[in-house]
Amino acid sequence: EHNSLKTVGDHLNWDRIIDYVRHESEIPESEKPKIIEAYIYLKTALGRKFLVQTHDDKLSFGRIFYNKAPWVLRWSVWLAGVLKMLEVKGYDQLVLNKLKSRDKKHEGIALLEMSYLFQRAGFDFSFEPKVEIGQKVKIPDMKISNPANGESIYVELTDLKEADIQKLGNIGFLMVLEKLQTSRLLYCG
Repeated sequence: EHNSLKTVGDHLNWDRIIDYVRHESEIPESEKPKIIEAYIYLKTALGRKFLVQTHDDKLSFGRIFYNKAPWVLRWSVWLAGVLKMLEVKGYDQLVLNKLKSRDKKHEGIALLEMSYLFQRAGFDFSFEPKVEIGQKVKIPDMKISNPANGESIYVELTDLKEADIQKLGNIGFLMVLEKLQTSRLLYCG
């Protein structure tokens, strides 16, 4: 592992992670600029202290960034791209707030994935639109519109909770991973 990530504190520092990407020989040179750009964006979008703030919470969204496997680095490029698209539409803060919340992170990830897929398919979407049904106002998670015919549907995402045994398994895995990251062993995903 490159000298940039010697301690747990180094894994909690966006600039050290960027330095790691810049100098790590296992990362293809052709991918490095996109990964570095993504991490610079994520540092701003999620916040400079995000990794430190989420470090003690084994189930937080921030834990994914401890893993430096190639798929995580590529996923970070995707994540930054989707957040930038949402920023243009004015929805980035809503999704970021959900991602930063331990209880709403799965909903935030679902919103990321759904917005990416619908945008890519050419649909328009909005988050948490107010809908009047008779005398009541409802707020579904998404409104998806087809610009070709003007039709819209409303979507309510269901946040399935992890089973307790899965949570314990994830915590155990993350504890082992944390120990591996401070040793000379490399974790490959």
